[in-house]
Amino acid sequence: MSEMIRKQLDCVIEKVGETEQDKRKIFRFIGSASEKDRFGDIIEVEGWDTSNWEKNPVILWAHNHRELPIGKGVAVQKNIEKQALVVDVEFVPKEINPFAGLVSDLVENGFIRGVSVGFLPLKEEPIKEEGARWPTGTRYKKVELLEFSVVNVPMHPSALLLTNSVTRDLFFEHGLGFEGGEKEKEPTTVQTIICSKSRFKSADEASSWCTSHDFKASKVDETEDSYCFRQKDPGEFDQNSLELDSGVKVVIGN
Repeated sequence: MSEMIRKQLDCVIEKVGETEQDKRKIFRFIGSASEKDRFGDIIEVEGWDTSNWEKNPVILWAHNHRELPIGKGVAVQKNIEKQALVVDVEFVPKEINPFAGLVSDLVENGFIRGVSVGFLPLKEEPIKEEGARWPTGTRYKKVELLEFSVVNVPMHPSALLLTNSVTRDLFFEHGLGFEGGEKEKEPTTVQTIICSKSRFKSADEASSWCTSHDFKASKVDETEDSYCFRQKDPGEFDQNSLELDSGVKVVIGN
């Protein structure tokens, strides 16, 4: 059985109105997924199946299923012209959920503009670039939407140009290549995220960090001192590890 996959979408957000009752704010998230993401994957807009999600269209914060939702989806559509999944979100009023109200204010004022979707792949095929030894990504031709979350993203525009949440500066510093980079190097592959138990007190806490930074966290391998999240199966490439964040290492390769 296929496992759920999460993908972060860089969105254009429009305020489309307020409901008459309680003046609840509604925002439109326009997320393009038909171009390659930081994993080299593509989700074809025509392939989204949202029918089951629309029966219970809760909006989460950073994929946190244990907390109450921060909103609900009031409309969803596949915009073929813009090649985008469009979701209208109504946030819970701050009188009911203060945190949801805070997120709503941050969205309205432009401090948050990212969403992440969880989906079940139904039909997919590998993407292989000319001259590449291995597939460079996956083309998802049909997927079922399972969840929709608002997530943190960097406010500076250049900070959105990342490779698996590792900044370009870090890649340049270590002489590594990345897709779209200026260096004539094969793009770096992120294989595993290693979260130290000295920082993360539980697997759920480590998983939350991974998903909020656009990494897979559906399966965890626990060791004596860390939580490990596999991103790609081991390939025949030279491996290296870097300190990605405090208490977080990334295993990479070319």
